[in-house]
Amino acid sequence: MKNTLLLFALFFSGYINAQVCIPNTSSLKFNGNSDYVQINSDSNLELDSAVTVEAWIKPSGFGYDYWDNSIFCKHSWSTGEQGYVLRCGGNGKLSFNFAGYANGAPTSWKDIYSNDSALQLNVWQHVAGSYDGYRMRLFVNGEEVADSLFVGSMVPGTDYNPTIGRLCDAGQFEGRYFKGKIDEVRVWNRALSQYEIQQHMSVHLDPAQQTGLVGYWRLNDSTGSAIADLSGSGNNGNKYGPAWQLDDVPFNNAATVPTISQSGDLLISSPSSQYQWYKDLAEINGATEQMFLVTQPGSYFVRITDSIGCSAVSDTVDIIPTSVESVQDMFIDVLSNPITDAITLRWFAPASDNELQLFSPLGILVRERKLSADRGQMAMEVSDLPAGNYLLLLRSGSGLRTQQVLIQR
Repeated sequence: MKNTLLLFALFFSGYINAQVCIPNTSSLKFNGNSDYVQINSDSNLELDSAVTVEAWIKPSGFGYDYWDNSIFCKHSWSTGEQGYVLRCGGNGKLSFNFAGYANGAPTSWKDIYSNDSALQLNVWQHVAGSYDGYRMRLFVNGEEVADSLFVGSMVPGTDYNPTIGRLCDAGQFEGRYFKGKIDEVRVWNRALSQYEIQQHMSVHLDPAQQTGLVGYWRLNDSTGSAIADLSGSGNNGNKYGPAWQLDDVPFNNAATVPTISQSGDLLISSPSSQYQWYKDLAEINGATEQMFLVTQPGSYFVRITDSIGCSAVSDTVDIIPTSVESVQDMFIDVLSNPITDAITLRWFAPASDNELQLFSPLGILVRERKLSADRGQMAMEVSDLPAGNYLLLLRSGSGLRTQQVLIQR
């Protein structure tokens, strides 16, 4: 029965969630000697003032020099030094390079590179290089690994269309081929902050919601040779040699399947951003908190939606509640909410033998107090508890009242 309900729940979650969640389905594997992607145009990619280039890479070999493995290339020198490139090589160095321009004249190459072993073989890692007209920066997995100052601009790369996995300068004998896997290549016409890189490096982007995204090759095409640019610039391409990898990607947008823990008649979902509880396949109106108090027998599950709009549903829980009822003349009144150090509250209950419980966001009982009077005011110390949404329960005989409490730090 549980499996049948779960199948129905999964079906419902496909159209209940209004925001599209796009799974990461593939990456490209390059052999290091002949494989590459040729971008067929360079609209909006001939940048001269600011840039960020980023990608996920899983190198399986490094060339002798740190410039030997081109990740995304828009630089050349056969017809004069121009453009920019993100690359790696040597003993695990990451480098970012562009043709500089200052005081009315070219300044030759401006190069920044990390220390040895900043990159690892056979491990997915996110890499990025940026320039804002003043400062060059390199990032690995969202952490800055090198920076350098250059006040000026860039000589735009106008003579050759960009490539992924190889030097784009067709006038050179050097291939500078990348060996390993590449995914999620992006080019921006501005320098992203470290915070921006960290926030979006492990999710697919909605190009319509971005500012300055001028090239976006998700590499989710999975079949054929065509490579789509999702940025809106129209710089589509074709792959020549690299193989689609359907079982190896650096991140997956699919939401983690929630689990339900139980404390008496209280059901607690594992943490997420949004919640919707269901009973016997029907949505429970207003049941949108992490915790849900069961008052009727049935089969329950929760659908969560995470911070990037991906949904998943839990397995079902069959429960017959005890004779707990929400008594109308009971109340909990939290005098200040949100709180930091102590929860100050007043209560009233018909009986004189009452119990107050506090549950953490994970559904763990973290505080419990016996109340010997039918009403009163008290303070519950919580300065040692982490921030989050907690649930207060007042139990009195067969009655129960709940109150959400937000602890801030």
